[in-house]
Amino acid sequence: MAEFSGRFRPKRAVDFLKRGIAPRHVAMAALLAIIAVGSVYYYRAELVAAKAFALVRPRYEDVKIGQAIARIYVPASYVEGSIGTRANLYLHGNAHGHATFIGVDALRLVRDGDEILAIIDGQDYVSEPFGSAASGWGNAIYRQRYMDLYNFLRARYQIAEEVDLIGASMGGLAMGRFIVSPPFPVERAFGLGPVPFLQAIFDNGGDKRKAPIRNAFGMRQTGEDDILLSKIARDDFWTDDLPSMAGKLPPLKIVAGTGDKVFSDEFGGSEAYRRLCAVYQTNGGSCSYQEVHGLMHDHYAMLPAILDEALKPRPD
Repeated sequence: MAEFSGRFRPKRAVDFLKRGIAPRHVAMAALLAIIAVGSVYYYRAELVAAKAFALVRPRYEDVKIGQAIARIYVPASYVEGSIGTRANLYLHGNAHGHATFIGVDALRLVRDGDEILAIIDGQDYVSEPFGSAASGWGNAIYRQRYMDLYNFLRARYQIAEEVDLIGASMGGLAMGRFIVSPPFPVERAFGLGPVPFLQAIFDNGGDKRKAPIRNAFGMRQTGEDDILLSKIARDDFWTDDLPSMAGKLPPLKIVAGTGDKVFSDEFGGSEAYRRLCAVYQTNGGSCSYQEVHGLMHDHYAMLPAILDEALKPRPD
């Protein structure tokens, strides 16, 4: 190998280029340039997102209610002792909880709507080996924790009696039960890719769904009790309980993404939501269904689709 003499020799440079080494170097240089430019824009975007978050981030408190932790976002306008502040209960999806970042758009409900937004850990165990306390999938434990959260908000913040529900994925099951058999007054309900039918996700979701659902409802993992699910599934949206709420159902809006494979493969797809709305409307309720192009099973990315409606002034 020739030693580098420190002098620039044009002929050698031309020979170097002719040997075909230059294209690889040019490609490498171009790649490094793209990475450098991309990094600059990425960090700028991160900075913009951070600033945007800082603008809307309200204060919050974490409290233990029973055996679960709740996070309560409070608007800056809230004054201790205020009576009648509006509240939203965010019913979280599988493997989420109080500490999951719910997105800037959700926090706009707090800032722009001057409303409280609260979420509690409705689920303890998401995979095997499960703990002793079965929870999640719209079962009694999950629902009781949100009832306890509601009672806490009424006592601590003296919120308005009627609340809005936001049911994300698995949280849609509890939202449905709260609609058809309300333990507290529900003013409006919003579903973000909600599980519309427990039986559908049990049948279509494979073993990864069957095991936690069996655990949540005290069914044996051997499958011997699976026949019981047909009775358990009455805790879904379009059950025999809907007629009992005829004329008293709160407005319901459902949003799903066209790129959501979970919704299309496991929940029953658009047809399941259309069935839900049809039965809902038959019983005197207002139900709308919207698909957002390209969105996957990302509850937070779905929030802008409900935000305008959620921020509409409500009658006192």
